[in-house]
Amino acid sequence: MIEARPKRGRGRDIKGGKIWVDKATFRILKVEVETAFLKGYEQDLEECPRYYLTPHIAATHFYGVEKNGILFPSLSEILVEYTGLVRPQKDTKAKIEIHYEKYRFFTVETENKIIRQNRDQTGAFRKKAVPCFPYPLSCQYFSLCVKISP
Repeated sequence: MIEARPKRGRGRDIKGGKIWVDKATFRILKVEVETAFLKGYEQDLEECPRYYLTPHIAATHFYGVEKNGILFPSLSEILVEYTGLVRPQKDTKAKIEIHYEKYRFFTVETENKIIRQNRDQTGAFRKKAVPCFPYPLSCQYFSLCVKISP
C-alpha cells in the first residue's frame, strides 16, 4: 500500500489517499481518496460552516475487471460523513455504491496524416485546421483526441 499526500499549497480539496498495488504485477488494485469536495454536494458543503460541521468524504475505487492484462474499475464507493461541535464522532450522510458491469471492448483503427502548413503570398504560414480522428475515443474517465501538428 502506498500513501499519498498533496504537496504543500496544492491539492486544496484533496486531503490524501492510499493506493494498493499488486506486488507481483505492479497493477493498481484499489484507490482510496479523502477529499473535502464532491460534485453535486456544493450547496451542502457551503452550508457546513454555518452549522459548525466538518465534511469527511472518501471515495474508494476497486479494480477487479481484467481485459488483456489491464484492470478496469469493478466498484466505486463514496462515503459522505460529517463531524461537528456537538458530535465529534462521524455521522454518515450518504453512502453510494457504483457497480461497473457489462464492459464493452472494441478496437479503433486510425490513420495518421501529417499536414504541412503552406505559406501565403507574404511568406506567412496559412493556418490549416488539424483534424481529429473521425471518432474520438471516450469513456467515463477520459476523452482522447490525437492531433498531429507540424
